[in-house]
Amino acid sequence: MHAANNGLEKWSEDWLIAIAAEKCAALYHGKHNIQAQYHINGKAIPSTESFRDLGVIVDSKLSFSQQVSKVVQIAYFKAYQLFKVLKTRKLSTFILAYKIYVRPHLEYATEAWSPKKKSDILRLERVQRYFTRKALKKCGLPEMTYANRLKTCVIESLEYRRKVTDLIMLYKIVNKKVSLEPQKYLVRSSRNRFNRFQLQKRVHTSRTENNFFIRTVNVWNQLSEEVIHAPSVGSFIKQLKQSNVLNSQP
Repeated sequence: MHAANNGLEKWSEDWLIAIAAEKCAALYHGKHNIQAQYHINGKAIPSTESFRDLGVIVDSKLSFSQQVSKVVQIAYFKAYQLFKVLKTRKLSTFILAYKIYVRPHLEYATEAWSPKKKSDILRLERVQRYFTRKALKKCGLPEMTYANRLKTCVIESLEYRRKVTDLIMLYKIVNKKVSLEPQKYLVRSSRNRFNRFQLQKRVHTSRTENNFFIRTVNVWNQLSEEVIHAPSVGSFIKQLKQSNVLNSQP
């Protein structure tokens, strides 16, 4: 603990960048965490139950419910603004505006915080349900089920899109297309020696089962070799969406 503190203080001195303890925070994870006190230049770092890092709210339980609440709030506000300013009866215009101004808030960095709780999953999806229902009404189109609205608007559910995003990132990691070393996070399966991209799920608990490197393995291993061995990201996405694996997921 102290070594880490000393290293941080030395970095601060070497680069002539002052670090204010009152602008830092200590976030503790785990039921048995001793919650040690940290200091910078003799000043105690206050503890917190959650903090925002690169636009993602991380809480002490790693539930990401606060993150869901925040993005849902922003997305509803953006949707309200669009319906207020757009004077059109073209459904395609509403959907394009939704894709540009609303959906990105609901999907930013979901590889890190994709929700596990059913209530959080529904809260996110409810935004898109609301937007599509209101858009159809604005365009004078008849009411229909959410599934039919998705077909009419030519969009996928947010839950489906998060699964696609997860697998795209896993494909990039496996194929070393991002700056993450796969051997540090993934274990090759020893059961299938003919498919070097088959993965083995790490030991986990109910608290960690929604970790990116845990939740993606089962789905990944259900993909055909043709999909897994796709020569490019674009080809992988195309073949992934043509497969029925994601549609069969709960």
